[in-house]
Amino acid sequence: MTGTLITVVLWALPVALLLWVLLLLARSIARRRRSGVEGVAPGMTVYGADDHMIGVVDAVAPNELQVGGQFIAGNAVRRVVGNRVDLATPSLGRVLSCGRVGGAGGRRDG
Repeated sequence: MTGTLITVVLWALPVALLLWVLLLLARSIARRRRSGVEGVAPGMTVYGADDHMIGVVDAVAPNELQVGGQFIAGNAVRRVVGNRVDLATPSLGRVLSCGRVGGAGGRRDG
């Protein structure tokens, strides 16, 4: 009986550890996909997909950035490298009618 209990525990611990690691990894991936603003801080320089500078980050909210009075959706951020934020959208002509740049939905001006 004791041998069976030890065997069960020795099998259960690695399986529980593996499930815990997979859960942490899934949460991390979900957070990155959801926000897009991780790693972005005020003072960083923002560039459009056409490599033209848009401006400097004034503020960061959970799902958007404020750059020069305009709000940029977090899902418009393609990557953050060093002090540079690259967007997946060009720097001009992608402002939504509500004054927000990037993101999904809404009528696009320009």
